[in-house]
Amino acid sequence: MAKHRYSEVKHPDKFIETLAGVWKKIERYAIPASIAAVVIVVGIGIWILLARHYATVLERPWEERFEIMSEMIAHRGEPEGQETYLGKLAEFASRHRGKPVEAVTLLEVAEGYLGVAARKRLSDAEAAQRLLRKAAEAAEEFIADFPDHRHVALAHYQAGCAYLDLGDLEKAAKHFEHAAASPIRYLATLARLHLANCRQRLGDYDEARRLYQALRDDPNAGWCGDQARFQLAQLAARASKPQEAEESPSGAAQEPQ
Repeated sequence: MAKHRYSEVKHPDKFIETLAGVWKKIERYAIPASIAAVVIVVGIGIWILLARHYATVLERPWEERFEIMSEMIAHRGEPEGQETYLGKLAEFASRHRGKPVEAVTLLEVAEGYLGVAARKRLSDAEAAQRLLRKAAEAAEEFIADFPDHRHVALAHYQAGCAYLDLGDLEKAAKHFEHAAASPIRYLATLARLHLANCRQRLGDYDEARRLYQALRDDPNAGWCGDQARFQLAQLAARASKPQEAEESPSGAAQEPQ
């Protein structure tokens, strides 16, 4: 009987046998799994490209707005230049209706027109009136496009100020009523003071007095509370004049001849 040396005996490789067994089990799933992996990788690549594209699209309006604002700031001391760039901002806002960039821009446009109108009030009353109407339009466009925006009360306040200076007290009062409901205390307080002023000028003295009294009694009203006290004194003086006029003739009749 022949003898074999140890090195000549072939032993099966357990690791290779195990791998072969596993491969037989997963062989039919290998190709579909590979295809799925490729699809996932391609999908991730497409998603990254789309995300970058839309990020650029979303950022571009803000960049354009920044460019216009930079030019406007450079011409801050020139009312005519300010008006030109405010017009560009208004046109820019109309091209981005319903977007956050429109909301911010419309508030700035309204505030800008109010400021330029105030500077032109004495030198060019007609131009001031035109600018005030543009301020009111921008503010009301904000209100129409963003009725639930957290800064809608500010837009109402801007529109109210524009109409107040235009002399349209009814429209001003309506806007100040909305602004008076603002959660921002100083804005609501100013709106209440302007609302009382509108009511007083419209001849609704009882409502004006009520609003002034509420401001006077508000410990947080500050300067507006002082203004309310002054206006209440004026209303009291006005209320006493008719009574004095009635008493004066009767008093004169009783004087000795």
